[in-house]
Amino acid sequence: MVVSGGGSGIGRALMLHLLAKGVRLAAVDLNPASLRATMQLVRRPAGFQPAS
Repeated sequence: MVVSGGGSGIGRALMLHLLAKGVRLAAVDLNPASLRATMQLVRRPAGFQPAS
């Protein structure tokens, strides 16, 4: 699943909700810094590598 606007607001909330349910997803945002901040909220499994 792809979540657009994953860096803030509804997109961030949706992304965190889906990840908590175990859904594998990709997230995009126009603001890379806010997307990185969202990723800091996520518990990263071993070997996780965010796309650059």
